[in-house]
Amino acid sequence: MEQNTIQQMPRAVSDAMQRNAHAFWEQQAKVLDNMQVFANGWFERRHAGIKAALEASERLCSASTPIECLGEYQKWMGGVFERLTADGLACQHELRTVTEGLGPSLVPLLTKEQNDAVPTSTKSRVRAEA
Repeated sequence: MEQNTIQQMPRAVSDAMQRNAHAFWEQQAKVLDNMQVFANGWFERRHAGIKAALEASERLCSASTPIECLGEYQKWMGGVFERLTADGLACQHELRTVTEGLGPSLVPLLTKEQNDAVPTSTKSRVRAEA
């Protein structure tokens, strides 16, 4: 009879484990969605960078003066720094999202009331076996 009592998981523990599993996998899905948004944004910025570099090289090749050439180069470099800044901000956002997901999103196994409802003899047996 004692063996059977120990093998049965209290309903409150089972419910808490189910909530924790659900919360964990929801958070994993959220992290994956955010990573996809980050990756898509990164690729969009790379495509924009290639297009900007192509256009800048065409303008540089057709520049009639060194000053005009330098101006085109400065415009292109401004876009480079804008894209790098956007990459950094997107990376910070992604890191924040991931770390929030690793935080205390899990539900406590038992509330104080539920813990108090577990017989002391059961708690002692479980501690002794652990």
